Amino acid sequence: MRRYPVTLAELEAAMGESWLRRARSRTERFRQAGRYDEPSGIWSEIKGVYVALQDGKCAYCERKIGTDPAYAAESDLEHFRPKARVQEWDGAPGGAEAKGYYLLAYHPFNYAMACIRCNRGLKLDRFPVAGVRILDGEDPVALRSEAPLLLYPIGDVDDDPAELISFVGYAAVPAGDDVRARVTIAFFRLGAEAERDDDLVMERARVVRVLYMANLLLRAGTMVREFRDEIAFAQSPAAPHSRCAACYQQVCERDWVQAELLFGAAGDFLRSKGLL
Repeated sequence: MRRYPVTLAELEAAMGESWLRRARSRTERFRQAGRYDEPSGIWSEIKGVYVALQDGKCAYCERKIGTDPAYAAESDLEHFRPKARVQEWDGAPGGAEAKGYYLLAYHPFNYAMACIRCNRGLKLDRFPVAGVRILDGEDPVALRSEAPLLLYPIGDVDDDPAELISFVGYAAVPAGDDVRARVTIAFFRLGAEAERDDDLVMERARVVRVLYMANLLLRAGTMVREFRDEIAFAQSPAAPHSRCAACYQQVCERDWVQAELLFGAAGDFLRSKGLL
């Protein structure tokens, strides 16, 4: 995971006053009813705002989906805190099923563009917290008091995921002893051991292999400009698995022996899947 910097004002400007006005009206109806209740939502109208912000990548696993509207069916604009109901997740505390965060159904900092795997396959209506839920909360920043166990990567309303989640080769690991990092990795199955057959791990193993070769050729003085550009792009916000790439590049620059070992491990994994 990585952070996608944006301010509330920038998000609202991209959404447009017409959409915001309708969103405020609907939120007021939810307030009066004390719950989320409408036949259909309007957040799909602003999905493109988050697709562009996230460079067409899933907010959680960093898979590249694409920015062309033709890819729309491969991703969802998901509610970070579920709007209608909250289900229990066995991997962490959080209370029994409850009504959702109905006043956040249209809050710009309660959205993220996610791939089908992460949203429909894993997240669904789950939102584990270590504290007491505040289901009538309206400010995501104030709701930090719930002690949410998942990291939110949009804007600066939450901790920077890049400071809490790191990578050893193709495997996501907590950067320290942080419970939110551990839960987020387990929840979205970002670690190497949790989903050994998942394409996500295979994609990151290929990132490691490509970066190693680029660094090897750069060290040999071959096509220096081109390979510098390749290494820079792999770590850029637009690249898939850029946080994995950035962590591996740091290893390449400070410990070449370790970089070679991680390169070999990535190759062994891909061979085990018949991909090399």
